[in-house]
Amino acid sequence: MSAEAQEEGRAQAATKSGVSTLGLLGVCFIVLKLLNLLDWSWWWVTSPFWIPTAVFLLCFGLIMAFYGGVFLFYMLHNKYYLWKLQRDQNKDQQTNPPQDESGT
Repeated sequence: MSAEAQEEGRAQAATKSGVSTLGLLGVCFIVLKLLNLLDWSWWWVTSPFWIPTAVFLLCFGLIMAFYGGVFLFYMLHNKYYLWKLQRDQNKDQQTNPPQDESGT
């Protein structure tokens, strides 16, 4: 077999799509349910299709909530720090008013 043929075979293998294990399991559950061999709810029969999506969305939501909390903490902390800095500067201006350049 030539090198070109091997490369072409690898390229075709990389572009082929197949049925995932969960997809095959879901189809099997549906067939068994339609043949009345399973006495499960349709929610459980279709669970191989929606549970991975639900887990992904749950993880994504938890990560976004965590980063949202970190961002909110940073913004509130930064706002408090800036407010405190401005307050201290105002106190300094009140206790030490600026002097005229003429010296009077």
